[in-house]
Amino acid sequence: MREMEMLNSTKNEANAANAWIGLKQGSSPKWQWSLADRDFYREDEAKFKKWKGQAPDKNCALMKGKGNGNETWHSKTCDETKPFICYDDKLVLVCQNKTWKEAQQYCREHHVDLVSVTSEQIQRWVRGRAKGASSTHVWLGLRHSCNLGFWFWVNGETFCYSNWAPETGQDCQSARVGSVESGGDGKGEWVVRPETDKHYFICTTEDQ
Repeated sequence: MREMEMLNSTKNEANAANAWIGLKQGSSPKWQWSLADRDFYREDEAKFKKWKGQAPDKNCALMKGKGNGNETWHSKTCDETKPFICYDDKLVLVCQNKTWKEAQQYCREHHVDLVSVTSEQIQRWVRGRAKGASSTHVWLGLRHSCNLGFWFWVNGETFCYSNWAPETGQDCQSARVGSVESGGDGKGEWVVRPETDKHYFICTTEDQ
């Protein structure tokens, strides 16, 4: 699970054996993550728990372990003083099948925009998110102008970095947009798709 790997990595860097995570029990018996946006989670991810032993009897969650894959969660009273782990993800995989234009509209209404992949670092992030998609491709904020004959990013940045799959065509018989191949074993290469196809998509949560 990618979030558990990120938690372990962050905790190791901070050299903290015990650290608060964003899981809390409110007035109801149900435990909830502080990040409440349901579009952020893949199927059943929000329900994932890794409690140690019996059911928790306090109201806030602490992760214990040394980063060796055996970390467990424990409940503690919320007013205890402990190290903590912050999460700031700039990209969100939205698990809804939409056309490219519908995806862009959704991103602009709920987040910022479709992702613009302008560097190798952002490409690595995008590839990691795309692995969680059940659609064959995932929309990027990449569009082709047939009249002017060039590709451009929706955030307005110059198209310099690219990661096209071999022999990717750029035919202009219909509007063309860019997507990234999904799946756990993929290289995250870009391919051209008709904008009327329906796929999952990746939004940015802040201006790029």
